[in-house]
Amino acid sequence: MEAAITAARATTSEANVLGAITTAAYAVVDGPGPHSIIVLDSGVSTAAPIPLQDYGLPLGPPGPTISFLRSANELPSLKGISVSWYGLGQTRAPQEPLTTAAQTSLTSLWEGILDAAGAQQVTIDPAPLPGALAPSAPLPPVTTVSVSPAVSAPSTYTVTLSPASVAFIGNEAVYVSPQTAEAVLKGVAEEITTNNYDHVVLTGTTALPDPRDTLSTARAMQVKATLVADGVPAQDIGVIGVGEDFPGFISDVNPDGSLNNAAAQQNRLVIITATQ
Repeated sequence: MEAAITAARATTSEANVLGAITTAAYAVVDGPGPHSIIVLDSGVSTAAPIPLQDYGLPLGPPGPTISFLRSANELPSLKGISVSWYGLGQTRAPQEPLTTAAQTSLTSLWEGILDAAGAQQVTIDPAPLPGALAPSAPLPPVTTVSVSPAVSAPSTYTVTLSPASVAFIGNEAVYVSPQTAEAVLKGVAEEITTNNYDHVVLTGTTALPDPRDTLSTARAMQVKATLVADGVPAQDIGVIGVGEDFPGFISDVNPDGSLNNAAAQQNRLVIITATQ
């Protein structure tokens, strides 16, 4: 597979990431068995309808972009298709490296787009692609995207650990993928310690009612343990469990009373709020 990937060559200029995903969806949707797409790309799109060079990174909230894509009928149909993404935010010269804020913004954008397109499951691997996958021949030109460093850290830093990156097993305070969770939380810990956020609150949530908030608290405690291991002082972190009582809760019960597993996964969160 690696040989096939490195042998692939772009034939047109610019990076049309959404177009590539749309083409892949058409290719797999009628095939037998489980339907899945693997994306190996930085996510730095430079072709319409997402010409990031016109806006720069980091972006604002992804909602307006997703609304535009929906109204323009530019969202692909990913219903029943699982998407695994590798190399998101990883760039090569002449594109300058992305800041942490730019990477977070880009991840939120693509997670939002894939969810809005109806993807059955979205998995984004934060580990960088190996250097062996770098192209060995000249490629068509791609416009670079401006990356603006933060002048100063905001007084509040908020991260919602989404199921695509840090997922929890149902009814447990256990990461679905400990390796992925630790990679994501290492970046969060660096953001907290580098910018001197000294008051951190972790809010755990659940899909189903959580008597005495024990499960949601346990999930927040699991994240705290990981952040402490990555250098965030334990005394700076507070923990609270709220069960399913939180803004953004998604109805996760089917009409017959059974649990909607896809929706339930979206409600298994830990929300990190850090202030200076």
